[in-house]
Amino acid sequence: MPRPTCPHSVKPGPHSQFFGVIGCDIARKLNPEKNPRGECDHWIYAPPPGGMDNQNMSDELLRGESVNGAVNCYPGTPGSCHKECFIFIDWVSDPWKCLERHIQNCPKTQRIYLIGAWDRLSHHQLRGRKVKHWLKGVGLLRPDLVNVQAREAAIYRNGRREHLYP
Repeated sequence: MPRPTCPHSVKPGPHSQFFGVIGCDIARKLNPEKNPRGECDHWIYAPPPGGMDNQNMSDELLRGESVNGAVNCYPGTPGSCHKECFIFIDWVSDPWKCLERHIQNCPKTQRIYLIGAWDRLSHHQLRGRKVKHWLKGVGLLRPDLVNVQAREAAIYRNGRREHLYP
């Protein structure tokens, strides 16, 4: 199914079917050769009501982050533990539960990325003192944990990020 074409300087409203939208001007600047008309092929459809935690979204979400190896992903299907874990907080119903479950069940994981809209990361208290304090306690139990960071999706050039641990 082809992605919708985005007219110049038009963005979907707050009740649209899209999530994580960036404007067409930015799309043209990011990739002018492959996207000369500003087609919004990098837009991700919003989960329909009850569509959170959709295991089928993991491939598309990871592709947006240019991940091409074995990693753990939330939302996703359970499997073996890998050195990297991506938690897309806008696509899971309880990001704290995902983080806790992964840390408890996957001692091999060294890097965890909490990815989402900056205000949603703040709303879930996943880019401030609460999570930093919690991770400091986890670090005492998990000496192999090398890095945890909260950041905006890769589609945002120079997206904001917050190093949470160490």
